[in-house]
Amino acid sequence: MATSDDAYKAIGAAVANCQFLEFTFVLCVKLVFAHNDADKLSDIEPLNRKTFKAPTKALLDELRTHIDISPEFDAKLADAVERRHQLVHRWLLDHSWPEDGDRDGLARLTEFATHLSKDVIPLTYILIAAVHNWLKRFPEASENLPPLGNNWMSVLPEEYRTLKIEKA
Repeated sequence: MATSDDAYKAIGAAVANCQFLEFTFVLCVKLVFAHNDADKLSDIEPLNRKTFKAPTKALLDELRTHIDISPEFDAKLADAVERRHQLVHRWLLDHSWPEDGDRDGLARLTEFATHLSKDVIPLTYILIAAVHNWLKRFPEASENLPPLGNNWMSVLPEEYRTLKIEKA
């Protein structure tokens, strides 16, 4: 049975994991795919704090101007964004907030947040791999870039191991 502590821990983890996803997605859209042809890092305008305020849905539209997105990646990212909005902005309106003794309500909320984290983490890994591979192109960045390791993607659930950002 889920407790209030379980629910709040799951919500905190989900929100943090969504933040990691959103941050990494900004890097991909604004750097990796927007500057895919750059020869030097000095040719790229640095990002600023304002860059990271763009809504994820707007960034997804912007990404579509740079590459042909795979429908599977598009669907998984859009679904994760929608569920994040559900958790952060609409859970109270749609489900009411469970009281401390409401085991069923707390279990639903905990399960929803936990499942969101489980879907967001692999998407973030895929985006990190894209940033990492892009940075390897630049000698000034790659000399201090730690390797991701051979098993980087093997920790992902099976359905994410072959997921590609770009349409094949």
